Amino acid sequence: MRTCRVGLVGAGGVAQRHARVLTGFEDVELLGVTDVAPDAARALAGTYGGRVFRDVDELLAAGPDAVYVCVPPFAHGPVEEAVVVAGVPMFVEKPVALDLETAERVAALVEQRGLLTGVGHHWRYLHVVAEARRLLAGRPVRMVNGAWLDKVPPVAWWARRDRSGGPVVEQAAHVLDLVRLLAGEAVEVSAYGDGSPPPVDGADIDSVTAATLRFGSGAVGTLAASCVLGWKHRAGVEILADGLALWLAEDGLTVRDGDGERHLPADPDGARIAVDRAFVDAVRGLGDDVRVPYAEALRTHRLALAVAESRVPAGRWRCPPARRRGSPRRSWTRGWASMRDRVVVVGGPGRVELAELDAPELREGTFRVETLYSGVSAGTELSFVKGTNPYLHVTWDAALGLFRPGGASTPYPVTRLGYMQVGRVVASRTPAVAVGEVGAMTYGHRSGWVADPLTERFVPLPDDLDPLLGVYVAHMGPICANGLLHAAADLCGADVRKLGDGVRGRRVAVVGGGVVALLTALFARRHGAASVVVVDPTPARRQVAEALGLDTLDPDADDPAVVLKTRWNHAAGDRGADVVFQCRGQDWALQLALRLLRPQGTVVDLAFYQAGADAVRLGEEFHHNGLSLRCAQIGRVPRGLAPTWDRERLSAETVELLRQYGDMIRKHLISAVVPLDEAPALLTDLAQRRRTELQAILTP
Repeated sequence: MRTCRVGLVGAGGVAQRHARVLTGFEDVELLGVTDVAPDAARALAGTYGGRVFRDVDELLAAGPDAVYVCVPPFAHGPVEEAVVVAGVPMFVEKPVALDLETAERVAALVEQRGLLTGVGHHWRYLHVVAEARRLLAGRPVRMVNGAWLDKVPPVAWWARRDRSGGPVVEQAAHVLDLVRLLAGEAVEVSAYGDGSPPPVDGADIDSVTAATLRFGSGAVGTLAASCVLGWKHRAGVEILADGLALWLAEDGLTVRDGDGERHLPADPDGARIAVDRAFVDAVRGLGDDVRVPYAEALRTHRLALAVAESRVPAGRWRCPPARRRGSPRRSWTRGWASMRDRVVVVGGPGRVELAELDAPELREGTFRVETLYSGVSAGTELSFVKGTNPYLHVTWDAALGLFRPGGASTPYPVTRLGYMQVGRVVASRTPAVAVGEVGAMTYGHRSGWVADPLTERFVPLPDDLDPLLGVYVAHMGPICANGLLHAAADLCGADVRKLGDGVRGRRVAVVGGGVVALLTALFARRHGAASVVVVDPTPARRQVAEALGLDTLDPDADDPAVVLKTRWNHAAGDRGADVVFQCRGQDWALQLALRLLRPQGTVVDLAFYQAGADAVRLGEEFHHNGLSLRCAQIGRVPRGLAPTWDRERLSAETVELLRQYGDMIRKHLISAVVPLDEAPALLTDLAQRRRTELQAILTP
């Protein structure tokens, strides 16, 4: 492969550092540089080679393989948008923006384009960071103390808040990035600034800032930032865990435990080289060690802004009024007076709590809902509580459709748990959604949410539908409807006219007796299946299925494959179910589903497996009967059907199902309605099998 041609936007000190590192790689060519100060661009190009471009557009027209964006905080936004639209892999120096709106807009574009990105949080490439994580494994972090005590850098824009964002955003972001990596996400922040700028002309930033933080895991922490010294006095993070104290900085890791104290030196220059090497390798398709893509840096930026914007100048204090239990709480710190929501957070395996997080700002084009009901999906959600979900352990590569070794795609703490919400719109700044509307959404267990209708689904519920049943409309019902759609596509290809085309007049077996199985069975019956039999070993679930008017079989009593193949005779040597919907995430259930099928039949699999599949014996019925297995997850409809069978149509099918069977579903399927305050105990008990519920629903 030819060398990687890199373009630079910006020619300041950070850009010069990257140019020096990149031109030291044999497989990199510096294509050129552009800067608002042409003399600076010419100086950099004169030292490291490459052309001088008039602007970003001219640089992009030259066809770089990657672009490094090395501009001051206030200049971020238009540059990144141009690079993303051009589809060029992009490395951005931190902080990624001056404000949150710009960073989130760029992040949305990056996600939409699926673009390779990296951000310059090079501390993550210090080898001692991996050692710190190893030492902390299995030890809950109790306290984190971050510090960046330094001088004012010698650039004119740095001491102005509207240009740099201040010391927390521009300097201490490195510390906060490590804090997030080692202690998890912060869920509450408060801060104080001294209200006095450093002795620099035109300065309006605080000389010092002190902040307290609370984390989803239960840990607490502090952050101290200062720019009044003439030297870099202290920059790093102290972590206290059970029997362990760590101090991690750019120059090394100090460890203190029962064996005494030891220091492991680090190589900061090596980390600066490693971050560029990893990004270049990723651009060339030779590696995947980009540790801070743009979306990850955005999380650090949010935290830095939360600290910076929640500061209260010295001498200013307002005591919040008394608040009734369960009522919304507002932050009374200057500059961050936002609504706070109660949110279910999973801090680690078996650790569930109810935290209070600041609600996103109600920006132009968005709307706010307050939650009426939030359904619990026992399979998916409990996998996060148990620690068995693959997103917790490996990287999901969406472009390749592969789980690959690497950092967790969804690390703890998990703050967006659940996808079965019903909310009432209480404020709106978009004509697309009106105040007072009740709709189904997928934003997780929390008391409220601010949503953008361009990126999030809001499914209005009809007036004649019980809003409690609306928990099934946005996601759970479409999951089940998509199972029927896969059965129809298996029979009709792309010529699917009605959802029931794959079950009408056919014999259907459903393995499992949970919510997905029972709703799928009701869908099959509603759409004209000749027979529908639910197979599940749990007596209570079979009783619910029978109360819904469905036939059942106990696999522990008689072999259901023998029973159904004796009952369902198509022709000589052709017996069994036309289609089986497999809805239980265990290997024996899949093996049973295969045994229930007639020759050349199809299992449509809606289950979520979290273990191996030793009991699936592919050399038996699967091989000898020429069977098919189709995975019908909601992430995609069958090939060729997306233009006519989108999520909205599947939601509409769900509404019609609920209209027909709603009374029975509410009576027999919904087994518990509990306050949101009890969610941590409920989820923990369900995960540890101390409690069983078919369908639990939370209500704030």
